[in-house]
Amino acid sequence: MKKIFLTLFLINSILPQVHHNIWYGFGPYGGTIKEISTNERGNIAAITNGGLSYYYFDWIHMYKTKDFQHASFLGKSDTLLATDSDSLYWTADVSYHWRSITSLARPVNGIKARKNSTITIFLWADTSIFRGSWNAQSWITLYPGKGNINDIFLTTDNTVIIATDRGVFRSSDDGVNWIQLPLPPKNFRALAGDNIPPFKLATFANDSNIVFLSSNNGDSWISTNYGLPQDAFELNDVDLNIYGQIFVAAKSGIYRTTNFGSNWGPFSDGLEYPDFGVMKTLKVNTIYCSNNKIYAGTDEGIFEKNNQSAYWFQIGPNNQKCLSLAKSPAMMDNVILGTPKGVKVYNVYDWVVSDNYGQDGFPINSVILSSQGSYALAAGIFPEANGFIQRSTNGGLNWETVFTLPLTAGKFNYFFQRKDSTSLFLALSEGINSAGLFINDVVNYPTQWQSINNTEGLNFQFATSFWDKTSEIYFLVNDSLLYKSINGGRTVSFVSSIPGGKLNSIYAVDHGISRNIYACGQGIRVSTDFGLTWEDYGLNDYEVVRLIYESYSLLAATRNNGFFAKYHSQGDWVPFSTGLGDGKVINDALNYTSWVLHTATENHSVYFLWLIINQVEDSGDDLIADKFILYQNYPNPFNPSTTISWQSPISGRVTIKLYDILGREIETIVEGYFDAGFHSTFYIPNSTLPSGVYFYMLQIGNFINVNKMILTK
Repeated sequence: MKKIFLTLFLINSILPQVHHNIWYGFGPYGGTIKEISTNERGNIAAITNGGLSYYYFDWIHMYKTKDFQHASFLGKSDTLLATDSDSLYWTADVSYHWRSITSLARPVNGIKARKNSTITIFLWADTSIFRGSWNAQSWITLYPGKGNINDIFLTTDNTVIIATDRGVFRSSDDGVNWIQLPLPPKNFRALAGDNIPPFKLATFANDSNIVFLSSNNGDSWISTNYGLPQDAFELNDVDLNIYGQIFVAAKSGIYRTTNFGSNWGPFSDGLEYPDFGVMKTLKVNTIYCSNNKIYAGTDEGIFEKNNQSAYWFQIGPNNQKCLSLAKSPAMMDNVILGTPKGVKVYNVYDWVVSDNYGQDGFPINSVILSSQGSYALAAGIFPEANGFIQRSTNGGLNWETVFTLPLTAGKFNYFFQRKDSTSLFLALSEGINSAGLFINDVVNYPTQWQSINNTEGLNFQFATSFWDKTSEIYFLVNDSLLYKSINGGRTVSFVSSIPGGKLNSIYAVDHGISRNIYACGQGIRVSTDFGLTWEDYGLNDYEVVRLIYESYSLLAATRNNGFFAKYHSQGDWVPFSTGLGDGKVINDALNYTSWVLHTATENHSVYFLWLIINQVEDSGDDLIADKFILYQNYPNPFNPSTTISWQSPISGRVTIKLYDILGREIETIVEGYFDAGFHSTFYIPNSTLPSGVYFYMLQIGNFINVNKMILTK
């Protein structure tokens, strides 16, 4: 049995198991990193454009943390402190249970904590410091009177040092009394120390490239900048490691000194990133040193370097801001993502950056891949508020601009490929001082976009058609109007006004016995007579962004509340967001390829799901299991309990056993005879089981499958 387990373990390590109807993070890595904190275990907490992201063996979703602004681990422990605009919280179980410590009178600018015989937490905002512990009644407000506080450093001997817009100050009694340290009265932006007596310190002001260093807790300082970038306002952050090295995060990368400032040198190998096809060193917003590793926070995620490696490596998180998504039915693993900086492409094995992507790139609000998978179109907008179209002939890797709207003419909203052609595409625009609809042969005449008569001043937003109606196309216009073309978009005519307010998209769906058009906005409207009349179709409490029809079922993507499904287009809408978690803002969603769904989120990259809708018995609504499936436990990571579910098409003896990461059997979770169908068990591990990665193995007859679970304590 151990041999079988190890074989399955290796298979799962190389080709991770994908479970049906569960959303999984699909990448790409990215996002703007504002703060980083780590603990002794190697966990990472990062404040990003999407709130708080957390690394625990893998990047995982942090529940209800999209509004978190600051975070810090408590010493070397697993306890994590975090603030939003209203309160200070703590968690010790990978954020599944947040507990409030104290409310806040106003948002704060940072968190620092000291763990000696007692725990003391410091928050600061403007000119004030808030000091306290776990008890809400223990908190007091300190007013140093030394200007606006930018950063704080805590030593292990109850010393507090603050960097303010007036200078650097020190208190030896936890913030009651202060002295000014011998530095110029400048606006000091960042402050760091090594916490090894007699306490080395490093700081810099915001108007120069000079780093000030102290080897005696601030009693005296030296100024150093030899080897640093010469421009003012260049430096962003500073930190020290336990080996005496000092690192500066700058707009031009990272710089390091190993001789206490005698000279600095570039330390950015591996921090290069494609910028319009040219490799350039990334701007580094923040830097954090742990005992053995260094972390750089950039506008493309977190990069990590240990003491043995020569290069920085991008390690996450999944916080790419996504605007639009495209993929082709001809290429299973080809996905194109439009971002605020250009296009990223998933091409079979990994995400790559297109040559139209740059740190000062242009937002790509619509993308499309041709049905053959080679030609692609991307729509963006220039700073002058005029849209442009770019074409790619190699699946989105390289782009050329083929069409541009007049200045201030607005943007393109959407692309539509005609079903009767591999080369004819429609481009839908806002119609500001121009036509709202254009048509083009992207293969043979990519620059000759023909405007459609009588569409000037109309905002064409979305298009759809029935699968077998090659020349009949429906359009969403001016937020709530339905237009129709019967000649492939050459002419259009008004059909009806759709009730229910502003809409996001429309979908023509052939159910076999009926043909419906669905309109998505605040809820869903449906027409069963080709758009002439409309009626309510549910989900009125939610903003519906996109609709997917697959396996005779409807899936609705909502802006702020995940997905809902209407199985076989019947019955009630039910939640369908397992694995997606809370706080995801959805901008786009689509399928096209073998029941594989993708969704693009506002600040959390792309998620995918392998959809399986089981058959329904004629005599009732119970689902019949038509194959073996071992589902991912939920929640995961977990503490103190989790649910394990499986389905089986046969009745028989079922066992589920737990193994550690070395393949040693820990315990039997389930053992007994079960009927065919769906089953779940509520699992509470033995209290002596330590935190870590475990594997649970299901065996039913000759069927064996293994999943990974993470226990946190």
